[in-house]
Amino acid sequence: MTKISPRFQWMVDVLPLDPGDRVLEVGCGHGVALSLIGERLTTGTITGVDRSPKMIATATKRNTALVDAGRVRLRTASLHEMDDEPGSFDLICAMNVASFLTHAARDLRATLRLLAPGGTLGLFAQLPPWASGVSTWLDDTSATLGDHGFLVTGQEQGDVDPYPVACVIARIAA
Repeated sequence: MTKISPRFQWMVDVLPLDPGDRVLEVGCGHGVALSLIGERLTTGTITGVDRSPKMIATATKRNTALVDAGRVRLRTASLHEMDDEPGSFDLICAMNVASFLTHAARDLRATLRLLAPGGTLGLFAQLPPWASGVSTWLDDTSATLGDHGFLVTGQEQGDVDPYPVACVIARIAA
């Protein structure tokens, strides 16, 4: 069995995931979180997107059984390029995807379009000691989400190897 990075296990444990959710993971990389989330879905699906064709190929190989079962779908794309119908996803999540802060207006506008009414956004980061710190990331991310039409409903912190992790959970503001 392939070793699972503790940050991905923590992420999936923190996500408010229902077995029937339509989930989008932005920046799915090797597909580790896709595997963990896909295993928890019974009637739901998870779509993984990444800009790198190499990462999508690796994620596809890692998740062959879940892809064949129709629970995992993969696509080479950036979030803002996705042409899915509005409201296509109940839950959108991302781990260490900087564009949510560096291109906040663009990516959060796409997120608002893709989230179903009542849907949830979970942004996660693992922060090395030389970064500005967990509290700063939580505050900055929460403020950015608030500035772009989201209501922050929760913040979480965790101590996993090798660095602390943090997450902000938000919904579309009414």
